[in-house]
Amino acid sequence: MAIIAVLSAARSIAALCSLLCFVTTTSWAAPPVKPHRGDDASTLDASSCQALFGHKRRRRNRRARRQQLLHFVSGRRNAFVIAHGSNTWRQPRAIDYRGLKLESLDVQEQAASAVVSSKLARSASCRAGTYRVAIDDRIGQSVVLAVLRHGLLLERGGALRYLGADDAPPPSFWLVWGSRYRVVVNATVGSSSSSSSRARRGSNPRKRPTRRVIRRANIRRRRR
Repeated sequence: MAIIAVLSAARSIAALCSLLCFVTTTSWAAPPVKPHRGDDASTLDASSCQALFGHKRRRRNRRARRQQLLHFVSGRRNAFVIAHGSNTWRQPRAIDYRGLKLESLDVQEQAASAVVSSKLARSASCRAGTYRVAIDDRIGQSVVLAVLRHGLLLERGGALRYLGADDAPPPSFWLVWGSRYRVVVNATVGSSSSSSSRARRGSNPRKRPTRRVIRRANIRRRRR
């Protein structure tokens, strides 16, 4: 009986050790949760620095232009398709904005966190810190068209630009031109009937004899 008690105690100790080891390894393997800076109280709104991110009153005009020209942006990490209706857009050119660095990008909310340095903030008469930038906002002279996974798609002067959030090479872009409008032609009943009647008259191979031919035939019958 003593041997059985010792064996059962050893099994319980082994099971307890395995459970402790599992919990320890699982907690260490879990990645640390990074706080979202967009929810931080220290994050500034883009409207508080209009010299850098544009006037809030003109967002409606920028939104109307974006909705008119940009149909959609679809793709993955390194390749995107840009469907648009502009006559001047070409391949986006990668740019680097001095004094501004993108920290976090939210594709679902179409917003990003941009850190403005003290030097750039002084030149724009704004506060240095982290700003929340969304689509239809400005970054300098460029307008934010879309928030991608690793950068922003911008437009400046009728040309596309790409501002990356890291040192990774910019993704590949395929531009597809399209139009939102359709041309519908409604033919009236009168025009269709007149055109069909003219077509029937023109397609009839038999022609009525002229009056001269009929008169000559009558004269010949009388002489006979």
